[in-house]
Amino acid sequence: MKRQKLLAGIRLFVCLLLVTAVVINSSSFVGSVNAKENEEATAAPKITAPKITTDTIPEATVGEEYSIQFYAEGGEIEWDWITEGEGFSFPKGGSLGLQPSTGAFFGVPKQAGEFKFKIIAKNTKGEDSKIYTLKINPKKDENEENPKNPNLPEKKKYEITFDGQGGGVDIQPLSTDENGRLSALPKAFKKGYAFVGWYTQKDGGEKITESTVFTKNQSVYAHWKKLYDVQIKYGAVDYYSAPEGEKIEIKAYDKTSENKEFAGWKVVKGGDIKFEDKTKVETSFIMPAQDVLIEATYKLIEKPVPPAEEPIPPAEKPIAPVAYKIIKGANQKWMKDSESPFEIVSNAPYAELKRVLIDNNVVLRENYEALEGSTKIIFKKSFMQTLSVGKHSVKIESLNGEANAEFMVGSIKKNEEKTAKVVADVKKDVKKVSETSKVLEKKAMVPNTGDNSKIWIFAAILIVAAVIIVILKKTTKK
Repeated sequence: MKRQKLLAGIRLFVCLLLVTAVVINSSSFVGSVNAKENEEATAAPKITAPKITTDTIPEATVGEEYSIQFYAEGGEIEWDWITEGEGFSFPKGGSLGLQPSTGAFFGVPKQAGEFKFKIIAKNTKGEDSKIYTLKINPKKDENEENPKNPNLPEKKKYEITFDGQGGGVDIQPLSTDENGRLSALPKAFKKGYAFVGWYTQKDGGEKITESTVFTKNQSVYAHWKKLYDVQIKYGAVDYYSAPEGEKIEIKAYDKTSENKEFAGWKVVKGGDIKFEDKTKVETSFIMPAQDVLIEATYKLIEKPVPPAEEPIPPAEKPIAPVAYKIIKGANQKWMKDSESPFEIVSNAPYAELKRVLIDNNVVLRENYEALEGSTKIIFKKSFMQTLSVGKHSVKIESLNGEANAEFMVGSIKKNEEKTAKVVADVKKDVKKVSETSKVLEKKAMVPNTGDNSKIWIFAAILIVAAVIIVILKKTTKK
């Protein structure tokens, strides 16, 4: 009996060991699976070419908040959209819009109708696009809240056609909302005419506005006013063409710089024009049914007349300029680094001296001294040193004439250099003559007597004299 109990206890212990091992293995397996899932979850998403997964979008209502999220596969997506061209359109006004970074599309629409646009999803691998149609229902009113009320009128949309009567229309036809109103009116264009508005009749009728309620399908008509040219001579205008009855603002040019003052407006073309005040520089007029040309007129500004007791001097005849002369200093040569002044004298009166020019450049008064004795100009040494070596022109201008001359500027240092060079050349030439004399003397066949030596000396002197004459000629040329 005891042995059977012992065996049962051993079996129970073994079973407990087996259950514990199974539990431990299961925990390890679950932990590894969870770790693998966590690794996959934290890994960077794989980027592929985008594919938009949003197929349709819900309807919207005028005046109510609208929101939808566009989705696409492919990882990091940047969103864009197209609302114009290719038959696309989008409601005017309101705040509907797409957020490029998230693909969220939200806002409050203000125009009813059906609008087609394209949504684009793109990333570094490519792009995908889809065309959506957004239906925007008109704002709800009491008729929609009580559709079964027999006392309320039946709701219906109407088609309105726009007749430009010779002009172009940007959009047509248009449909009203269920209340019979148009959310916006199209624009019309016609060359040479101003657009007045849309009316229920070709001539006359009621003007159409966004508040007009239509009760049937019908046509409306563009009304026009002919444009006439507006030209303002010597003035500015706010229009270059205008219809009959338009108020035109004009302003005359200021001509005080020309010694002229405004004298009034003159109608050159345009008939009997009604001015606000034709004597004012700035005024206005009503446009007639014809082209207009208006001219601003002016008069000379009168100068004050001297008192009667003071006689007005007669106008003086223009005096012909006097050709004065340089009576001292013309064609003289002034040497740089010398202490002697440079003096020019004109026979013009000293009292009429106006200015002095060298090489057509005005000489400042501080660079020379003007003295009486006709007109005597003594240039300062510091100024003369600034002039280049060579020929220069001088002009003394008086009130009624001028005197002109030329002079030279030389350099003592350069002359000394030239002299030294000439002396060196003379020494070389004398040396050559001496050497030539000696050679001739050696080659002579005549015995070297006292008489013959005198002849050779005389010949050498003649040769030296000839060389000196040549050198002097060269020196004179230089």
